[in-house]
Amino acid sequence: MGGKVVKPSSQNTQTSLKKEILLVTKNNIEEVIKEKIQQFLAIEMDFSYTETYEYLNGIKRILKNYRQLQSLKFHLSKCKFTDEEARSLIKTLSILKSLKNLFICINNGYPSLILIEEVGYILKQSFNLLFLELNFSQCKVTDSCIKNFSIGLQTQKKIKELNITLSQNKIGNEGFKDIILGIQNMKDLLVLKIDLSDNSIDLDTPQLFQSVVENNPNISNLQLFLANNSLNHQGFIDLMCDIAKLDNIQTLILQLDNCALTSQMFKSIQLYIQYFKFLKNFDLFVSKNNLSNMDMKNFFQDGKNSLERIENLSLNFK
Repeated sequence: MGGKVVKPSSQNTQTSLKKEILLVTKNNIEEVIKEKIQQFLAIEMDFSYTETYEYLNGIKRILKNYRQLQSLKFHLSKCKFTDEEARSLIKTLSILKSLKNLFICINNGYPSLILIEEVGYILKQSFNLLFLELNFSQCKVTDSCIKNFSIGLQTQKKIKELNITLSQNKIGNEGFKDIILGIQNMKDLLVLKIDLSDNSIDLDTPQLFQSVVENNPNISNLQLFLANNSLNHQGFIDLMCDIAKLDNIQTLILQLDNCALTSQMFKSIQLYIQYFKFLKNFDLFVSKNNLSNMDMKNFFQDGKNSLERIENLSLNFK
């Protein structure tokens, strides 16, 4: 057998999938193509830090041989695609009608805009994804690019776990709004992670997150990474108010380093924490903001009862 078999390391792999995962790298790609092994329902492809285009046709041939795939993981960081190569690779995914879990990591990718737009188009296909993770960090992604991606995301209404990483790009408020619009029609979200660190977002659109909360009341794990964005005062307070409506939340991570937080914005975090009756894990990062020692003292004194209920607490106040 040409492919290397490894035990699944991610808890996101659905129990309905077979235990084995076919790991494809540049070292065994030709063997895997020749074997045409059919019993695998999960494939991981790792071509990071390689001249990936050399293996493009091989990747496409593998996918065509494994049309029954339920789980696919692409790791293609620092790849060097042309426009047509990017389109042809992503379009090949349309044959995977049984796909439930999809992970694509193309950070530092070129041409990034073509790739993320093609992913948006492919999401319009007849997939019924349950798990989706996309990492397009450091890819020069813009608001206009996010709009096309958002339209595809809106068609995936059964997703239970969504992880979108778009850090270190060129996304503004319009792009953030389109991401939320892409999510708000989902009804079954349990885990939601959005990483928009190092962009140009200020949350000036009021109550934008409200629709996501109302349609997905069972979210138990929420992770928002907004570091190095100058956040709007009222927009941030509205965001915290919406988050507080998630009655079943057990894990909350807020990455807010260097976000121009004021004393009132910081206090809103403490005020709304009391509404999380089932919160077990809380990570808060607020270094490099406009906060004083008194803000920190009040946070602990006023929020003492809420904080004592939390089992795992991590606070970064550098």
